[in-house]
Amino acid sequence: MKKFIGTILFLLVVYVLYYDLSIGTLPAAAPKTSEDSSNKVKQEEKQVRPIKEMNYVEVTVKPGDTLLSIIEKREGKLSQSIPKIIDDFILLNNGLAPDQIQMGKKYKIPTYQAAND
Repeated sequence: MKKFIGTILFLLVVYVLYYDLSIGTLPAAAPKTSEDSSNKVKQEEKQVRPIKEMNYVEVTVKPGDTLLSIIEKREGKLSQSIPKIIDDFILLNNGLAPDQIQMGKKYKIPTYQAAND
């Protein structure tokens, strides 16, 4: 009887692992329609400020620096949302994502103190 129960439990574990790895247990994301993407583009166009109106400083990245740590060192507490900071950084640096910054190189870092004064 113990062997039978052990075999059933083993088969159950194997099936659960197979199901989880092949199909997954998280719900699939809903496919995006063209209307959703066109509305999103229109909203983004309204929110993007021209680079000339953005305040920024050029900073040479030191070991251990991240976009948020640089801004926090310069301005203290973050006054803008993280997605906005990331979008502004990408806009200022010709599409470069913050996770691709390299030590020793100069980047344009958005500043927000003047906008809040």
